[in-house]
Amino acid sequence: MPTRLRFTGWHRAAIGLLLFTAPALRAAETSEVNPTVVAPSGPARDVFVQFANALEDLQKHYIDPSKIQTGEHSTTALREFIRSLDPEADLYTADEVSGIDAQVPPDLGDIGVSLAIRKDYPTVITARDNSSAQDTHLFTGDQIIAIDGQPLLHARLFDVAHRLQGTPLSTLKLRVLDPVSGETRQVVVERMVMRPASGVHLKFLGQGIAYCRVPEFTLPVVESLLAELKKSKLQMAKALVLDLRNNPGGGFDTAMVAARLFLPDKAEIVSLEYGRPEYRTTFVSDGSYKCTLPLVVLVNEGTAAEAEIFAAALQDHKRARLIGSRTFGRGLLFGQFPLPDGSALFIPTAQFIPPSHKPFNSVGVTPDILVEVPRETERRLETLGFGTFDWTQDKNEVLESDLTLARALQLFAK
Repeated sequence: MPTRLRFTGWHRAAIGLLLFTAPALRAAETSEVNPTVVAPSGPARDVFVQFANALEDLQKHYIDPSKIQTGEHSTTALREFIRSLDPEADLYTADEVSGIDAQVPPDLGDIGVSLAIRKDYPTVITARDNSSAQDTHLFTGDQIIAIDGQPLLHARLFDVAHRLQGTPLSTLKLRVLDPVSGETRQVVVERMVMRPASGVHLKFLGQGIAYCRVPEFTLPVVESLLAELKKSKLQMAKALVLDLRNNPGGGFDTAMVAARLFLPDKAEIVSLEYGRPEYRTTFVSDGSYKCTLPLVVLVNEGTAAEAEIFAAALQDHKRARLIGSRTFGRGLLFGQFPLPDGSALFIPTAQFIPPSHKPFNSVGVTPDILVEVPRETERRLETLGFGTFDWTQDKNEVLESDLTLARALQLFAK
């Protein structure tokens, strides 16, 4: 799901996020006043009146008024309006909100895939490491066009995510379109209990070069990264390769903590640009522990959201060179806003703006060094899992197959 906050107004969204990460952040000054209530303009009121009049005439004159369920049809109409603004925006019913707020059962099965809506279909950002989606070769960019024979054109991301979950060991039949070749295939995928990544580990690739695969930005992963970085300093590493390929993001706050490990004090990491310019909020680095090793960051189309924030910040400050392919382009912050009847709006409220002030939403972050990897080669690497190699035994095979990592090592060899 998209990066989200859950507040009751634009201003509270900005202030709430600041308070959440305040101990380690410097944010733009914002006055603590109530959000301004903006009355609908004349044209907007006219639209509401038109909708009410149309509904009234339907109830009076439609051939079968019993078919008109006012609440259901009004919700559907408003949802379609909201989704016309952004395909991942939504209007949740009160029951759906209760389901979102409920604690997820620890034994709930899932296929382990991160999705976005692209070209009106749920599209794979990445299959998580050690997931059934990875085992069945679901690949970045693949579009899921049907689940168990039911088409997904214009499907809600909420509904798709719900349908992918279920009893562990139960199976789903997915119809998948490869947008590059135009070919479709059927995939049978098994739901399994997914466990979050617990940490990361350094591998040493010779000549003092350390390698670390960062699968997502969660608290355990970032804490483990810090421990490994301190270890690398003790072991006198000369350079570091951070692998963010197929990292779909994670927690905004943990991505900020991770970026501060590499950026100098007071360096800008990202700004949140809201619809109201006065709510713009900037996050910066601090004086915490720093890793000063020469650094490259590996990225691909499966690098998204908070991982793009991290990569763009290091690139813009020339702290690291990015190597690989253009990233996914997931650069919006979503907020959930409760409505009086228990339903809730789920809409993009802010855009991630990197230090270069070049937004990456929908376009991605362009690496410093582009590496063209054949799609089938990339698919094979993703299925095996980035960073799963044994360098001692597999060195030659890795250098021949993983063109992006090989290019990074060449860069350090100069």
